[in-house]
Amino acid sequence: MTKRTAEKSATFMDDEPGVVGVRRFRDHLSAYLERVKSGESLTITEHGKPIATIVGASLPPGLIAMLARGA
Repeated sequence: MTKRTAEKSATFMDDEPGVVGVRRFRDHLSAYLERVKSGESLTITEHGKPIATIVGASLPPGLIAMLARGA
């Protein structure tokens, strides 16, 4: 059995695009924030359950509200 290791940046493939575990997010915070600044939104999970969604501050407020609702 091989163990999957992460690189030092958040450019590696996540199990599910736009979803990241809280530990991986913490360990690669700067890289994930760069991804958010480039327009990506991220859902942070803890034990596989969503706990937060991070979106760029430059998005229109209506779009941010829609993303928060999961639309």
